[in-house]
Amino acid sequence: MNLKNERKLQLMILAGCFVLFSILLLVANHVRPSEGGQEGLYYERGRVVELVYESTNPYFRYQTLLVEMITGEFQGMTVEAQNNLMNPRLPTFDEGDRVIVELTETSIQISSPDRGISHILFIALFLILLCLIGGKRGFLAVSGLLFSLATILFILVPLTLAGYPSIFVAVIVGILIIVTSITFLAGVNAKSIAAISGCIAGVLIAALFAFIAGRFSFISGYHIERIGFLRLWNPELPISGIFISGVIIAAIGAISDTSMTIASAMEEIKRANPTITRHQLAQAGFNIGRDAMGTMSNTLILAFVGSSFSVILLFTSLDMSWIQFINEDEIGIEIIQGIAGSIGIVSTVPITTFISAKLFSLNNRE
Repeated sequence: MNLKNERKLQLMILAGCFVLFSILLLVANHVRPSEGGQEGLYYERGRVVELVYESTNPYFRYQTLLVEMITGEFQGMTVEAQNNLMNPRLPTFDEGDRVIVELTETSIQISSPDRGISHILFIALFLILLCLIGGKRGFLAVSGLLFSLATILFILVPLTLAGYPSIFVAVIVGILIIVTSITFLAGVNAKSIAAISGCIAGVLIAALFAFIAGRFSFISGYHIERIGFLRLWNPELPISGIFISGVIIAAIGAISDTSMTIASAMEEIKRANPTITRHQLAQAGFNIGRDAMGTMSNTLILAFVGSSFSVILLFTSLDMSWIQFINEDEIGIEIIQGIAGSIGIVSTVPITTFISAKLFSLNNRE
């Protein structure tokens, strides 16, 4: 396939992905879930102008603050808000600090520090560094990342909340993200086709394992942290598939990285040695895949361990027995998620290697 035809095919596939994205977006907006639970509760930005009073009572710590409202209905006005310090995670505030104010019909309280500006700066720094160091590839990676986030936030989330089958929606969204991001980054060629095929297969295998392991371990969406609050907000929400949906989304990044690494490395080997046989190319791909498989599985499992580190510390400090520890819901969820993603990575290696060797050797006589 010459470069001109490859570009045409790339544009056609990306156009098809955009059409599918638009259709799903329209459906998601059309079935946007009804409001509930938060009626009469608002959050706005404000700036502390004066510390009126600070309680030193260890049993009831709080601050009374005068806050100038920056956004919302009371913008420009100064209101008195209470900062409840009974929860140790809440910080104290001084004059000039920016805060998020929780307003109800009967009370005005400080909800949290205003982290919006700092978060935006951190994200902008990351994206700028990615573009500067990665050049054109970095810019394409940023575009793919933004598309993935938009797909999850504006399609997967509202469709799931609207009661659509969460596993089916997550699979469709996952495939859309995989095809779009890899096609956008690598074009349409043997490398991208092999990477897409291996990634989709690995993600589906990870989801299947999570489904089976969840059934055997009696773990479902009902065991996810804060799912009870979501259930109170929307009693009709189908909870059972949310756990599998989370596994699918979490596994895409690591599995796509593994599949692209293998396909890209095998393409370079083929270019360096055009006469290499399919068997030799496949063997080289397996060797590359084994290295990628080990590091990516380690990365994925450590990421899940890191996210639940506070839970591990809590259970350890309670001097739980090993039997009790391993059977806790939170630990079971992290184990299944980590192993499901790792099994997806392991499965991706032979699939991507086989497809890559087949595609890269089409013109070889063996």
